[in-house]
Amino acid sequence: DEYGTATETKAQEEGVTPRELCDRFHALHRDIYSWFGISFDKFGRTSAPEQTQTTQSIFLDLERNGYIKEQTIEQLYCDSCGRFLADRYVKGTCPSCGYEGARGDQCEHCGKLLEPTELIKPQCSSCGSTPHLKATTHLYIDLPGIKPKLEPWIKAASEKGFWSNNAVQMTQAWLRDGLRPRAITRDLKWGIPVPLAGFEDKVFYVWFDAPIGYISMTAGLAAEKGFDWKSWWQNPENVELYQFIGKDNIPFHTVIFPSSLLGSGRDWTMLHHMSSSEYLNYESGKFSKSKGVGVFGSDVMETTIPADVWRFYIFWNRPETSDYTFTWADFLEKASSSATWATWPTARSPSCPATTAERSRRASPTRRSGRRPRPSRPPSPPRLSGPTCATPSGRSSNYPIWPTSASRTASHGRRGLPTRRPRPPSSPTSAISCATWRS
Repeated sequence: DEYGTATETKAQEEGVTPRELCDRFHALHRDIYSWFGISFDKFGRTSAPEQTQTTQSIFLDLERNGYIKEQTIEQLYCDSCGRFLADRYVKGTCPSCGYEGARGDQCEHCGKLLEPTELIKPQCSSCGSTPHLKATTHLYIDLPGIKPKLEPWIKAASEKGFWSNNAVQMTQAWLRDGLRPRAITRDLKWGIPVPLAGFEDKVFYVWFDAPIGYISMTAGLAAEKGFDWKSWWQNPENVELYQFIGKDNIPFHTVIFPSSLLGSGRDWTMLHHMSSSEYLNYESGKFSKSKGVGVFGSDVMETTIPADVWRFYIFWNRPETSDYTFTWADFLEKASSSATWATWPTARSPSCPATTAERSRRASPTRRSGRRPRPSRPPSPPRLSGPTCATPSGRSSNYPIWPTSASRTASHGRRGLPTRRPRPPSSPTSAISCATWRS
């Protein structure tokens, strides 16, 4: 996801072009995923030609079907910089929660989506001067017009696909509060050009084009592997789409992106299951990429703590039902207390303590009576030493390597966590990671 104001402003700060910045970060992200042992069939980029073609095609479908509207609005303009200020070029006080560092697109503190003109005491994020209002014309997607298609789809998909509770609640709140036309163009240089006369100097809003990257990157893989990308993305009878996101991105994936697909009139593969988490906070505040607050992939690699230790900690503490706060003290405590998991036997043999414990549980009166036992965390095995590595404070400590699939199954019984996600049956199109197959 390479377009948008955040990229343009960061490139200006560093004195490089947006393309140079994205090339550097793409390589960094690729290395981080590789370090974590995560691979992709296609680690794509929204700056690829397929993204431009697919985004412009969906836009033209929406425009042809009457779901694109023009509106002349007053937008913040900076005389010092000589330009209109799109979303992240503006900072100010959030009108909802009073947070003073809110951006013009979204408040990091409360998560509310914003327009730059809604901010209290706005400032240009580049030069710090106070902008003023000036008339400009933008294109909007007509969400109220698409609502008759969107609302029944949300009801059916959320029930059939068992969406996470926060996804259902936030989506229903958007419907309850009333959908409004939403701007899909911005006054920027770095982005996908708008293929409409009179709007040649504008680009698409990043959250209009970014989710379309799921489709365009599949198209890029299809060109490399020789299959038809439509067999995944325009095949709703045989393909189910699963998505995993944080709660601040829910509306883009359950309202705006689906509205774009429904409004285009084509038979798209739509969202089936939404697994959305709550916030993972950092120490006494929130993670913030823009402010450099938190622990990120590059930081994690530099700690020399093995990747599987981090994987275990995130598995254990994923904020599925409520926010969770990462602290270094908690991380060190949990990682150290579970260090013995690394050295459990990898084969399910009588000598494996977890296997013995599992047999005892299966033979318990509760299980014999037919009542299902209450789920619990795995028992602590005998304490053994794990591999030694440096901690953030420079001291040496025993850290675990997260157990292999066999030992993990032994410790969790039937609830064992797989080492990697299962793969679909081998086929020319079995490499798409964003969709699943029917048995």
